Amino acid sequence: MATQYPVTREEMGTISGVGEFKLEEYGEVFIDEIIGYILKSDTKSSGIRGKTQFETLKLILEGKSATEIASLRGIHESTVYGHLATLLERGLIKDIAPYLTIQETDQIKKAIEVVGATEPLTPLFNHMEGKVHFGKIRLYLSFSKSGGK
Repeated sequence: MATQYPVTREEMGTISGVGEFKLEEYGEVFIDEIIGYILKSDTKSSGIRGKTQFETLKLILEGKSATEIASLRGIHESTVYGHLATLLERGLIKDIAPYLTIQETDQIKKAIEVVGATEPLTPLFNHMEGKVHFGKIRLYLSFSKSGGK
C-alpha cells in the first residue's frame, strides 16, 4: 500500500495480502487514510500516480469550479474535466451537476441518441456544433458508464 496508494476497493483488492476479509473490515478506513495522505503530500516529491488528479479533487472539495481550478493550478480547463472524469470513474466523486448544466446534459444526451456514445468524441462535439466542450462530453460519458443517468 505504501508504494501503490490504492484509493478504490478494486485497487485495494489487488494488493498482495489483502483478501476479501481485510477488504471488508479495513478497506474503507485505509482508503480514507491514503486519500488524506495524498492530499497532504508534496506533489513534486511524492511519486504518487495520479497525484495531480488529487490536487484537483482537493479543490473540488473546497467548492471550486472547473474554471477556478484551472486558473489556480495553471492548467487548461480541459485537463480539469479530464481529472473529473477520472475521479468519477474511480468513484471519488459522484455528482456532475456542479460541472454540467442541465442544458449541456440534455444536448449531450440528444447527440448520443443521434451519433452514439463514440470514441473519439469528435462526432459528438461536431453534432453539437462545438457548443459543449470536449471535457464536458467526456465527463458525461464517464458518468453514464458509471451508472449515472
